[in-house]
Amino acid sequence: MNLLQKLGLVKIDGESEELPENKKENVQTEKNENESFPLKSSNAFSSIMSDTKSAEKVVGKIDENILEKLSSAIEKNNLKGNDFLEFMQSLNGLSGLSVQEDAKFKMVFTTLTASSEGLSKKVLIDSIAHYLDVLDKEKATFSNEMGDAVEKMITSKDAEIKSMEESISKKLQEIESLNKEISEMSGLIGQTKKEIENSQFVIEQKKADFDLTFLHLENKIKEYKTKIEQYI
Repeated sequence: MNLLQKLGLVKIDGESEELPENKKENVQTEKNENESFPLKSSNAFSSIMSDTKSAEKVVGKIDENILEKLSSAIEKNNLKGNDFLEFMQSLNGLSGLSVQEDAKFKMVFTTLTASSEGLSKKVLIDSIAHYLDVLDKEKATFSNEMGDAVEKMITSKDAEIKSMEESISKKLQEIESLNKEISEMSGLIGQTKKEIENSQFVIEQKKADFDLTFLHLENKIKEYKTKIEQYI
């Protein structure tokens, strides 16, 4: 049990303790602000992003580890003498008594002022301001840690996503260009095949014409040879 629990400032009974409504609104507002990273995906890879978990409403709960850290900070900065912490410790000791709350406050204050010189209402109020200041410093430290976490876990990864999206977009353009080139080549192949067919026909026609002409001429010469041999 940490100092804050001993003082009765917090209670953890194993059940989730929700934040007050105004705190919930603040948490939800921060959540919505953190969702300001729109991702523009083309249809070609929109399915990649479709599996991203949709935003859920964040509801805070009392975290024992955080509580322990805050308690430790207050304990390290405990002012000398009786102040708010000692007052709360004594007050928590009367939790079993069936008396009005205001009576308990007065009983504890009377007891502590009698046993400690210099303790007054002002000392209690001032010490409260001191411990709230300690908590505020812890909050600032936590905010810095969260800022680093956002940079490491969200902002940098968002940059990675944008980089991959740009890469995909570029590759899609390359694919489109290649498809166009392939289509043009396919057209040229068809055209070239027709040219080959036409050329083949022309060559075969020329060959046939040559063979027939050659045969005709050869036969004529042979015919005249026969006649020469016969007549002369």
